[in-house]
Amino acid sequence: MMSTFLHNKFLESLANKFELRHRPSVLVAVSGGQDSLCLMKLFLDVKGQFFNRIGIIHIDHQWREDTVENTSHLVNLIGAIKTQSYFYQIQEGKYSEHEAREVRYQIILEAANKYNYSFIATAHNSNDRLETFLQNTLRGSSPDNLNSLIWNRALTNRIRLVRPLIDIPRTEISWFCRHYYLPIWSDNTNIFYSKTRNRMRQEMIPYIKLYFQPKIEQQISNFLDKINSDSDYLKQNTIKLYLQIKHPYLVAINYHKLLKQHRSIQERVVQIFLEHNTHMHCENTVSSRIIEFLDHKLNNNVLYESFQIKVNKNWIYICHI
Repeated sequence: MMSTFLHNKFLESLANKFELRHRPSVLVAVSGGQDSLCLMKLFLDVKGQFFNRIGIIHIDHQWREDTVENTSHLVNLIGAIKTQSYFYQIQEGKYSEHEAREVRYQIILEAANKYNYSFIATAHNSNDRLETFLQNTLRGSSPDNLNSLIWNRALTNRIRLVRPLIDIPRTEISWFCRHYYLPIWSDNTNIFYSKTRNRMRQEMIPYIKLYFQPKIEQQISNFLDKINSDSDYLKQNTIKLYLQIKHPYLVAINYHKLLKQHRSIQERVVQIFLEHNTHMHCENTVSSRIIEFLDHKLNNNVLYESFQIKVNKNWIYICHI
């Protein structure tokens, strides 16, 4: 029975941000921790009302000694629920956290495509959003990359990734799990301070909440919503300008028209130009160096990986070294 305040929050979020008229199908990523079990129960509770199909997917990355037991626990739990489920195991190897996440997302995306799900749901919450923001800030990320955890984004032309718990704090999720006696499988690696995120979660954020801002999750969430809106506006204008100034059939852009724009737009256009034509990520320092090169009419060419950025009349273009 849907009777808690978290059900109400979840339904409000779905009503505001989900396209429910066509009763979509959702593949829910479940690890066995409190966040994913909370998300799974919320989706299953509203399945008949809003969704055509709810599927559950679990990826065993074999990082911990108890992953086999964790998977067996979920097999028993999901078997009792009697819903479609998919279990995968990543071959054991030396993956970084980023690499493992990329492999995990690729498997989930392939499963969603194979079994015809239109949405993939993950259980990131407002605490995850805060921790990711702090990590990105400490790395010196650009404003575009500060808010990497957003409510939804397109993965393909027909599959979207959604995070329905992104505005819900971990304390409320914990209460929900206790209220329904959900059988949580705890990840014991969360206590190891060798991981930056764990130290941030256990020491840094509690310190900030105690001495500076007790509602830091909500404050940062509001800030990121504003940043996201501004970033979307800049991205739209960047794409418009890029389409206006790119050469009709050569790999080049009109740099005279580019330099008439604000510096922020200039660097973004250069990033699109490089990434679109080299298929490599362009660091902010590279686009900034190219703008300096154009602005001061320097004679030397700019090197970028295995490419050179050159000038010919009104155009800058890319060529292999």
